[in-house]
Amino acid sequence: MQEPIESSFPLRDILYVAVITSAIQLSAMLLTSRFIVPYPQLPSFAPAGQSVGGSILNSLALIAVALVSSIVMIVLIRLGRDNVLRYILAITMGFGALTVTFTITLIAVTGILPYSFLISASAALALGTISLVSLLKKDAKILQMLASIGLAIYFGTSLAVFMKPPTVLILPIAFGIYDLYAVFKGPLKILIREAADKIEFYPMVIGIGNLQIGLGDLVFYAMIPSVGLLLIGPGLAIILAAIVQVGMIATLLMLRKFNLFPGLPIPLFLATSLLAIALYT
Repeated sequence: MQEPIESSFPLRDILYVAVITSAIQLSAMLLTSRFIVPYPQLPSFAPAGQSVGGSILNSLALIAVALVSSIVMIVLIRLGRDNVLRYILAITMGFGALTVTFTITLIAVTGILPYSFLISASAALALGTISLVSLLKKDAKILQMLASIGLAIYFGTSLAVFMKPPTVLILPIAFGIYDLYAVFKGPLKILIREAADKIEFYPMVIGIGNLQIGLGDLVFYAMIPSVGLLLIGPGLAIILAAIVQVGMIATLLMLRKFNLFPGLPIPLFLATSLLAIALYT
């Protein structure tokens, strides 16, 4: 989800967003490059299998988690339980940051750096602590920015590494469709309205100038080029990163006409279409 804080914003803000998302994409690709060799042997998220039908069910399961989470957040805000919500978010995000960062870092550094366990644990503790503090402490802009960037890199890499085709292709399309519904008619629209002036969602959103971009958007922006790197190679990965950037900028320009616009459909539909063509032709 992407929204302007003000009804208009300078092109400079778009440049800032492009620079930060490019840095996230490049960092995720560098991290993902450590998984090219072990990728075929790594386990994948496929509770319903890797058939087309199973991949659709896998994607729907993750969308259901996002939907239920949004509903729970809306209920707690309406009940005036803002602090309860803040602590729940802090615990879940902190735990997620710890486990994902530790797992990804451990696999990435094993065999090339000594004390891989200690390095992985330190990285996990650092990002987990930053994420926790940035949720609980207001006006911690630097920590919030660092947490959002770090989480986007690690979660984007994790999705790319632990999902295989066709789930890795169906998931972005499914979330792009869900994002359209959630922003225009569904829980995200309600959540933004209900949460206005009540609770800050940093680092679940990243504020850049007069723009706010959802962490989920950044995760998928990092995931798609990393998938291209794993499945095809660096050339396609760079092209996919550029296409995501073009789609993201087109989305940001749409905000000149809309007060709220989903951040996933345009970039993901464009990039995933090219990725599918590259894989199956």
